[in-house]
Amino acid sequence: MSSISSSLSGLQSAQSLLDTTAVRIAKAGPSPENSVDLIEAKNLNAANVSAIRVADEMDRNTIDLLA
Repeated sequence: MSSISSSLSGLQSAQSLLDTTAVRIAKAGPSPENSVDLIEAKNLNAANVSAIRVADEMDRNTIDLLA
């Protein structure tokens, strides 16, 4: 699995966590656990987006080296 594919999978997992947390908040209201889950989803998204950017930059640099 490429690093971009892994990161996309991570983004999907983060979105799933966000969706699940949103449903819990809608049903029961905010709680400390929900707050932590929202922060975790945000951090997972940021980490995976950064990994995609780095992988893209590495791919472009490889192409430049081979050109």
